[in-house]
Amino acid sequence: MNKLAKMSVFFLITLGAFGFLGIKKGTRMQYAIDRAKILSKIQPAPRLDVHVNFHGADILKFVDNEHLLIGSVKFDLAGKPKYGPLIMVHLPDYFECWRVKRKSNYAARYNLVALQPNLVVREVYKWKVVHSAYNPESVGGHVMGKCNQ
Repeated sequence: MNKLAKMSVFFLITLGAFGFLGIKKGTRMQYAIDRAKILSKIQPAPRLDVHVNFHGADILKFVDNEHLLIGSVKFDLAGKPKYGPLIMVHLPDYFECWRVKRKSNYAARYNLVALQPNLVVREVYKWKVVHSAYNPESVGGHVMGKCNQ
């Protein structure tokens, strides 16, 4: 056999193998879908369903039995995070107590450092560290103070 014929046969065999694997993958995917439908019927309803109009959350912490702190995040087309505001939600009536803006810098990292007596959020960007304190009971979520390091 010449070289072109060998490559054609190899290509056809490879194409057939990938087609077969695609069929197998499809059946596995259908199994996963069927299994998820079965499990979703027996799982209890969520106890909390809060719509915040963001893609995700980088901070999600119960401050007490009635308040939930949400650090909202959106993602651009490249998958880089754009940090949205910190949102304090009053759980019994799903009321938004306050919302505080954050820098949307994708390279910054935010951590919740303390819950009591005040919320302390640490922002780390390059070699700069900023700690911001918030009063969880305040109506507007005003910054009580910032400490730059």
